[in-house]
Amino acid sequence: HVHPAAQDDCFAVYRALLGTGVEAGHIVVVADSAGAALALGAMVRARDAGLALPRAIALLSPMTDLSYSGTSIRGNAERDPMFGGQPMPPPVYYCGASDPADPSCSPLFADLSGLPPLLVQVGSSERLLDDATRLAAATPDVHVEIWPGMPHVFQAYDFREARQARARIAAFLRDDASPVPAKG
Repeated sequence: HVHPAAQDDCFAVYRALLGTGVEAGHIVVVADSAGAALALGAMVRARDAGLALPRAIALLSPMTDLSYSGTSIRGNAERDPMFGGQPMPPPVYYCGASDPADPSCSPLFADLSGLPPLLVQVGSSERLLDDATRLAAATPDVHVEIWPGMPHVFQAYDFREARQARARIAAFLRDDASPVPAKG
């Protein structure tokens, strides 16, 4: 699936879900790693299309910059066991002929105003640490949690910090986020 096919699929699923009558305020979007770029890009498209937006978005270890311009891509290469010092996948695998810094490929560079509240969780040992911290700096309504020593998508595992992180996600989605009205 070369760009924008995967993001088109995410956007189509979200629009279809709204089309079934589910209220946007009852929807939350949770995505990790490269899926976070797809989900965030689809929500930017939903906003631009004037669709009602979900109650909240939680991004776990998000990849938001396929141009790999953050310093943690290289600086944490040996510290992130998920990637084991291996090179990052070439952006052409996802972006095709599109510029990896184009906002439609790398949502870090998109206008992120008007989106629902975001929770971003990232481990301090991740190669994608800068993707998360730079996203926080570019997004008006975001809460970033940097988990010391945690690797990429640590939330998927069954150890104490992962369970705590999942509990924080649930609390955010349940208690901290308010529905966002559609722009009319």
